[in-house]
Amino acid sequence: MAENEDSDDCGGSLEIDIEKTAALAAKDDNGNGNNGGGGGGCDDDAAAMAAAPAAGNWAPPNEEERRQVEVIRKAVLASGAKTLMPDSLLVGYVRDHPTDLTTATALAKESALFRDIMQPQQIKINDVAPVLRKYEIWSGGFGKNGGPITWLENFSAHSMQHDFTIPMLQTFAFIGERSLAQGLHRMNFILNLHNISTKNVDDRLVRTAMQLIETNYPDSLGDLIVFNVPSWIKVLYSMVSPWLPTKWRSRLLVIKSDLKLLQNRIEPKYLPQRYGGTVPNSESCTSWFIQQCSKEQGVDLLAPPAHVVPPRVYLAFANELPLTKKPVPCKQLPNQIMSGSLKKVGGIVKLWKTYHCILHAAGALLYFKNESESHPVGSILLDTARMEETVKGKSKQFALICLTRTYWFSCKNDKVKDLWCQALKKVCGKPLAAPFT
Repeated sequence: MAENEDSDDCGGSLEIDIEKTAALAAKDDNGNGNNGGGGGGCDDDAAAMAAAPAAGNWAPPNEEERRQVEVIRKAVLASGAKTLMPDSLLVGYVRDHPTDLTTATALAKESALFRDIMQPQQIKINDVAPVLRKYEIWSGGFGKNGGPITWLENFSAHSMQHDFTIPMLQTFAFIGERSLAQGLHRMNFILNLHNISTKNVDDRLVRTAMQLIETNYPDSLGDLIVFNVPSWIKVLYSMVSPWLPTKWRSRLLVIKSDLKLLQNRIEPKYLPQRYGGTVPNSESCTSWFIQQCSKEQGVDLLAPPAHVVPPRVYLAFANELPLTKKPVPCKQLPNQIMSGSLKKVGGIVKLWKTYHCILHAAGALLYFKNESESHPVGSILLDTARMEETVKGKSKQFALICLTRTYWFSCKNDKVKDLWCQALKKVCGKPLAAPFT
């Protein structure tokens, strides 16, 4: 799992007043109602949507791809990884980075570490069933790209203040592992925004879920279709879409109410009638999906969740998840080893920015906009990091070298740098401690 970093660290940010935008857009909203709704097909109707897609969803690797896969496999094994990665994943890294074997190898190493620690293949349906039920999430049917479809039909149940949790991340990992086990790629996600309000908007959830999928399930993300979109969301999208990478714009389809656009991506035989398809409507697709998964895994749904989330997973998303049960300014965060102002080079735009940095006893360097913020801009996990004290002759600078990226820092003077380096030496390369909460 890659170290997480907020877009604010990319040399600039796009700040939008969501409430104001919603109010302005509401003037032009024609009040299009829900073309969908909660639930979904059940038993025979839903089972029909689980039929296998046409062959050819995943093309076997060619000779050059096989050669590169072997290079990556040897590098991953040499890194000490304990979990063997499926060939399809290694091919995915090659295809995502066809001209950059170094990056493909680094990402594969990071994902191998994620698999060793997180053990996503051990996540069971009873670990994620509460999230599936709350959001009416289920997988069924296939897109025209041959990839399975995961439906999220009740996003209006989401609270951006309370509901972005580790179980949400487990749910996306569960879906990714299930598709991987079935040999399916090009995972498609469909979000129904019926009855959504500004209280439900949570870009952290979408951004982090997509990061988890792209990093650990390469070459697997298909279409992201968002429909029943209110006018104010359309306005927001028009404002932020120029900032999105080209590959994201090509995958994202935002639909207000025209279901013909949805049908262009999905065959009618895989769509419930309420979405313009031929599958009879019913009310229990999520229940059917949970029962289906319990049979696949041989899991008793009444058994308590057993999958334990390790510290590294929590720390990797420290900038998205609450660090304490009640938000407090970071200067009050417990278990600090050292803190102070440092300059750091941005991840995309190579500009220096000043942050309030905290070296935490859990094994992470957290950096905040200022000492009054409760959520960090980013987190650097130090269990796999090493420190370089001398940076190109710059006496006040040091670097943290991680698996997939090098972070550059600059201190006020040599004395401050020495203090940070001494503290970091005691933490870098050491196992992570318990989570914050």
